[in-house]
Amino acid sequence: MTDSITLERGPALAEAGRAEGRRRPGALALVGRFLGAVLIRYWPIILLLLAWPAWLWANGYSRAVAPSPLDVATDLVTHPDVYLFPVLWTALYAIGGLVLGMLVGVGLGVVVWMSPLASGLLLPSALILRVVPITAMLPILARLFGYGSGTVVVMVVILVFFPAFSLTVSGMSAVPQSSRDLFGVLGSRLGPRVFRLHLPAAIPSIMLALRLSAPIAILGVLLAEYLLSGVGLGDLLRSSGERMEYEREWASALVATALSVACFGLARTAERRVVERVS
Repeated sequence: MTDSITLERGPALAEAGRAEGRRRPGALALVGRFLGAVLIRYWPIILLLLAWPAWLWANGYSRAVAPSPLDVATDLVTHPDVYLFPVLWTALYAIGGLVLGMLVGVGLGVVVWMSPLASGLLLPSALILRVVPITAMLPILARLFGYGSGTVVVMVVILVFFPAFSLTVSGMSAVPQSSRDLFGVLGSRLGPRVFRLHLPAAIPSIMLALRLSAPIAILGVLLAEYLLSGVGLGDLLRSSGERMEYEREWASALVATALSVACFGLARTAERRVVERVS
């Protein structure tokens, strides 16, 4: 009886297997879907890579003006060791300067919010540091901190601290009046009000400052390395141009752009997760 049931179910199972096989996409279909998704998502980059060599050929530009994308990619792929340590140095300086700049900005923001006297003293100085171009302050910073890594970090701190400073003050000032009244009724002093009410309320603004400052930190490090330091992507950009290694110069710029985008993406992810926790 069992054999007869098996024989009866055999054609049905075979038909179900064939139907399942028809539903499963083949390897070519999967590859086509993947390429289509890449084309839809990254079509501006693909269009740029296709138009780049056509533009060079149409204008008759030499490699001294702009190398082809293939030459840039070849140098990047065949010499990864040339870019590895500069990327690590630039990322290390950027992270260190970003962390210090955020700490300085948040600390100054808390002090300015708590004290009108400190606001009158610190706010004009912060505005001056923000308005004056960083390249104009570079000779002074180099005299004070030397022509090395210290000046690189200081430059990043100067670029980063003001967004953290201003957004911390605005975030702490945006606490609803009802919450302030509740802490006042409970007899809370200034210190507990700051660290239990106003500063937690400013966390979304602080994380926004982190997201905005992350690519700025990369830019500051690149500028300082280009003008002062002997390490990092900025120095690789400068030295490649001096040696007329144009493919490497453009590849360094491409790597710096990718690093800046990666820092922005990491900061945005951190912002989203922290805001979800505190909200």
